[in-house]
Amino acid sequence: MTGSWEWDRAAGAIWIRTWYGNEASLGEGSGEDIVTRASADEAYSRLWRKALHPYQLHDKFDADMFGPFIFDDNDAAYGVAARDADDEVELMKDIPSFILSALMRCPDAMEGGYESRIVEEDDHTELAQSLLVVVADREACEEGWALLIALNHRGQALHLRVRCKAYLVWEQVNHFRDGGMPLDITESKENLMDYLDANRSGDGWDEDEPQD
Repeated sequence: MTGSWEWDRAAGAIWIRTWYGNEASLGEGSGEDIVTRASADEAYSRLWRKALHPYQLHDKFDADMFGPFIFDDNDAAYGVAARDADDEVELMKDIPSFILSALMRCPDAMEGGYESRIVEEDDHTELAQSLLVVVADREACEEGWALLIALNHRGQALHLRVRCKAYLVWEQVNHFRDGGMPLDITESKENLMDYLDANRSGDGWDEDEPQD
């Protein structure tokens, strides 16, 4: 067996924007609705502010949540035409291209500033969550459902992905950084997408009522 890195705590999180509109890729007569870059930027701005405006602290805009690990300015490197960026993810295989492009620009992101230790690689470490990727794809920008993907120490996408409401991004990232595992990944390796929608509104922009 080969040695690999496992982190004593959650490694960290990065933010990647994959939706930049489709005006450049669609020609006239394509039959699809054209979304300009300006319209995509407006939708993205709404998501950004909602995600980084903690619902507990409405007067605090936490733009430092991701530190330098924000990748939202290069449609050639990170752009995904699909409405759901998860369509580009091959589970436990090659690193998705938009994630690889970001990781190449921040090779230390997997370390996240925490101390690490060498462990023997086994099935457990293969499923251990080393990095949380928050994806601002088209569904996130237009409907408020941010995509959360957990990567293992190899940079491979694990099996359960989550869509959370925009206002919950702050909570999910901080939980992960504190050593929690927001994505409930099991040994079954089922291919699942889970929507965190406590009040079952189906609206990614609203906020769930506090639980008693």
